[in-house]
Amino acid sequence: GEFEAVEEVPVEIEPVEEVSPPLIKEDEVEEALELEAPKEIKARPEAKAKVVPARADKISLDLKGVDIIDVLKMLSARSNLNIVAGRNVRGRVTLFLKDVNVWDAFEIILASNNLAYVKEGVIINVMTERDYEQLYGEKYYTKKELRVFKLKYAKASGVSKALNQAKSKIGKVIVDEASNSIVLVDSARSISKMEKMIKEMDEPIETRIFGLDYAKAEDIKTKISEMLTKGVGTIQVDERTNKVIVTDLSRKIPEIATVIEEMDEKHQ
Repeated sequence: GEFEAVEEVPVEIEPVEEVSPPLIKEDEVEEALELEAPKEIKARPEAKAKVVPARADKISLDLKGVDIIDVLKMLSARSNLNIVAGRNVRGRVTLFLKDVNVWDAFEIILASNNLAYVKEGVIINVMTERDYEQLYGEKYYTKKELRVFKLKYAKASGVSKALNQAKSKIGKVIVDEASNSIVLVDSARSISKMEKMIKEMDEPIETRIFGLDYAKAEDIKTKISEMLTKGVGTIQVDERTNKVIVTDLSRKIPEIATVIEEMDEKHQ
């Protein structure tokens, strides 16, 4: 899968208006109650980061080479999540997401950096997968992979409907409409299956208008709806002119056209 390159922008992180629990390292937990949340979180000089306002439960991120600790601080400040980062948590994040759920953004960031988390009450402990295994004696049980697919022809919002039916119980399908991309967070097996679905659906699309002489547009719609490619194909009816407007994969249109022509023949 491809991921659209992130355009470099000046470091610009909006001040946090409301005081929220700061992200802290493990060796600072005992002093946590005495700490105040920073009014402004500054990224390191070489990093590019921008947090864009979104709806109450949504967030937009424009990150390039930002330290993972700084990113988790941003999420903590924006969402009131109480995050404690393990001493071995390190790395940098390059990511562009527009108007996505805060928790989805959190899981994407962790999955892309091979990190695990454990929720204990209102505290979210973030650690490396290795630390998780040493601490709990087993591999991270919600082991997920992350893949980003930029679509060329199909609309991400439409394709996501079909993918949501194929993902596993631990999987997530996230749509970034700005770049027409789909972010998959799931097991390797599930992602492999969904990747094949994306390739089948992300083909050239064609829209064709069919004028009917004998058949009723509504009757045609009922039949053709069963033939449309899931997540891609659509059919609209103009009852006034008795026409149907079909959108689907270019390779599927001839088959649909044949069925419409057969149904629109004059019966003796």
